[in-house]
Amino acid sequence: MRDEKRNPILRLGDHIKDMFKNSDSGKRVKDRKMGDNGYWFESEIKKNKHVDRISRISSIDEYLRREHAILARPDFEFKGKTFETAKIILQTLKSIIRFHTGYICSNPVSLTGDKELVSFLNKVYKKGSYNKTDMEVAKELVSYGDAFEYVYLDNNDVIRSKIIRNKDSYPVYDGHGTYTGFVEYWKDSETSPAKKCQ
Repeated sequence: MRDEKRNPILRLGDHIKDMFKNSDSGKRVKDRKMGDNGYWFESEIKKNKHVDRISRISSIDEYLRREHAILARPDFEFKGKTFETAKIILQTLKSIIRFHTGYICSNPVSLTGDKELVSFLNKVYKKGSYNKTDMEVAKELVSYGDAFEYVYLDNNDVIRSKIIRNKDSYPVYDGHGTYTGFVEYWKDSETSPAKKCQ
């Protein structure tokens, strides 16, 4: 039996698990129809909403890597002379992203409430390096308009977060707009590209 004094959030976690088990969304994930090849998530990631979002993210990434369309403009000839096309690039977007990320995360998070719970949450925040995580989440939000974070318990019972790249993230919603699942695209270095469902 776990010691609730060691981890005062256990009751909250059990309550959330019970809510998920008793809700319709948990049943919908289990009852999801398989695709033609047996994997429902392969048809999910091909939906227009995901294709459009990933396309937009790819455009933003190209811009941040300084791959601007104006650089591909050819020089032109006039009356036998070659004139070089002026290519002016303003790289202010990276500075704006850095400024807004720093502004959002400049003040530390302060928690109020039950003294024991606040103390525990501050320890979780410090052990899990959540200052760095907050900066990454803020950068993703400022850059792309959304961010995806997976919170988990590591082997040493420390609560940590993994930031999932926007272009690898596919949140799944049902017809009513209720969040029902998440698909992450990833490649294994030893095998061919694969997809993982969480």
